[in-house]
Amino acid sequence: MSQDGATLFVADAGARSILTYSIAQPKAGPKVFAKLPQFRSPSGLAWVDEGLAVSDDGAKKLFFLSKSGSLEDMLPAEH
Repeated sequence: MSQDGATLFVADAGARSILTYSIAQPKAGPKVFAKLPQFRSPSGLAWVDEGLAVSDDGAKKLFFLSKSGSLEDMLPAEH
């Protein structure tokens, strides 16, 4: 969920992307927030500072995205 509660963020592992859904317009379809070539199976989402952290077990990485969905940084995920 966005910090203002207006947008739901969903990790779509099958499409290797992060989608958004408008809470105010539930009949509107999803919009692609981020689709990176490095994504393998994005799953966990969390707001960190001013961006979105995405865990991806398939890629074995943590991705850090800006509020606009661009890649800011990535780190190896430790298991």
